[in-house]
Amino acid sequence: MRILIKLYRLSKYLNSLGHVRSARLVKRINLFLTGADIAVDANLGDIVIPHPVGVVIAGEVIVEDGSRILTGAVLGSDPGFRTDQAETDHYVTIVRKRTLIGAGAKVMCGIEIGEYSIVGANAVVTKNIPPRSIAVGVPAKVIR
Repeated sequence: MRILIKLYRLSKYLNSLGHVRSARLVKRINLFLTGADIAVDANLGDIVIPHPVGVVIAGEVIVEDGSRILTGAVLGSDPGFRTDQAETDHYVTIVRKRTLIGAGAKVMCGIEIGEYSIVGANAVVTKNIPPRSIAVGVPAKVIR
């Protein structure tokens, strides 16, 4: 849905200019119109979210180009309890290029999903997924 990504990019731009209230307003409008909750500090490449209702992408999440995120997927990030700046990269959730996140899938914070991978519907990803693999189940296990 194009409006989803355009409104996300507008809120991110407003936030970068220091217009925090305006960015939050655009984020709320996006949530109202599309049903998706995307944090302004998430980093989204050229991605596709065909049916965005229930999609949640938290802050500090990186989603690379060509990825698809289906209805109800949740990409989590660090809850914010860091004590050392050197640990920052550990808590960033990364979805590499051309990855499919199935409907209702949950990806915990600090997880990396390799490129060209598939996460099945309603899977709960608690460990890193290697490139070119399929992960399903609760907790998600690589089956191929």
